[in-house]
Amino acid sequence: MVITSIRVTDVALGLRRLPVGFYAVVHHSGLEWRTENKPSSMNDDVVEWDGSIPIPPDLSTRVCLEVYASFEFRPTLGTGEQLRNLTVTAEQLFDCNAKVVPFSFFPVFIYFGNCKTAEL
Repeated sequence: MVITSIRVTDVALGLRRLPVGFYAVVHHSGLEWRTENKPSSMNDDVVEWDGSIPIPPDLSTRVCLEVYASFEFRPTLGTGEQLRNLTVTAEQLFDCNAKVVPFSFFPVFIYFGNCKTAEL
């Protein structure tokens, strides 16, 4: 099983500062995957990252998704402020029928290679 896409909507909603970009980090089994830093603008409603992030077949594995904003005053693009942190089991992640929304600030959609979508 792999995550093939992460999509965040209204990511800048409620922020007092305009970020330079956004990125996501996925952790599980002591490993970490980080997406590229996507540049942002005032008109961005959606930020999406494509790429393969393997998820272990053990359904009890805990998977953590973090979304960050990078701001201009930071010395290095990609050093950011954590906006949201979500931890779920692989079973919850792969349950495509679930409509769980633990991110109350904005919805996050995760697309799988063999499953349509899961809204977290």
